[in-house]
Amino acid sequence: MSPVNLPSDFVTFLTEPGLECDAGVAKLSQYLCKNPKNGGNDSAVALIGPLRWMREGGNGTQLNKIVGGMELDLVLKGQGDPASFVMVWDFMCRNQERLNAIKFKGSNIYDLYFRQNRDAIALQLMVNDKFFGIDCIGFVANFLIFVGEWDKYYGVEIPNWDTVFKTNIRKAEDVQPCQILLWPGHIALVDWVHRVDGDKLIVDICQSSSGGPQCNERVTLTRTSTQTTKGYQLFKIEGGTPAVPVGGYVYVMARAGFTYDS
Repeated sequence: MSPVNLPSDFVTFLTEPGLECDAGVAKLSQYLCKNPKNGGNDSAVALIGPLRWMREGGNGTQLNKIVGGMELDLVLKGQGDPASFVMVWDFMCRNQERLNAIKFKGSNIYDLYFRQNRDAIALQLMVNDKFFGIDCIGFVANFLIFVGEWDKYYGVEIPNWDTVFKTNIRKAEDVQPCQILLWPGHIALVDWVHRVDGDKLIVDICQSSSGGPQCNERVTLTRTSTQTTKGYQLFKIEGGTPAVPVGGYVYVMARAGFTYDS
């Protein structure tokens, strides 16, 4: 299919103004992943562990059944879909006084976030404190759902995204929006191509990394003379506004028929 939305539209959906929930709007503007060394989810574990078994109103349906066990697992590791985040947030707001049972940093979730704040502000403060967020894989996978390319979340680790985007881009002139950029431990999306000059091109890219879901404008990609062990052509990536959080070298992959419909 040809998506009618760019990755930058997905960044806007997540963060400007953010996700609509019963309390109002909260920006999913945080990077969160499963590995604590890379900005991990200690806060998320402290919350989701006990929260998933909490019952609506004290004796109703458990959150684990309202959202779904697998969907909560994805929220926990930064790969959840927007609808799941909203269901968790709505549940928390409806049952906020019972959050005093969830202890955190010598206090409890209700006292720390909800007691003196409007609900939407409380949720945003929790995003800021890494209870909720999205990682690089979660960003790309949920973009594919956002544009209708995927019908649900499919777990794909970084080294295996070449089974989803199977065509290696070897020339600067062939780089297009909605292709993916792959590092050894990171993934991003090409949002727009501004200029190609021989082996060098200027692009916008979108990703979730340190700083959360973001657009990096006017990034420089330069074709090198080096390939990966799989034979994929490497490009040097640098610069941008804001500067790309992860630099170094990337390879670019395309998915058959998945080209932005401008």
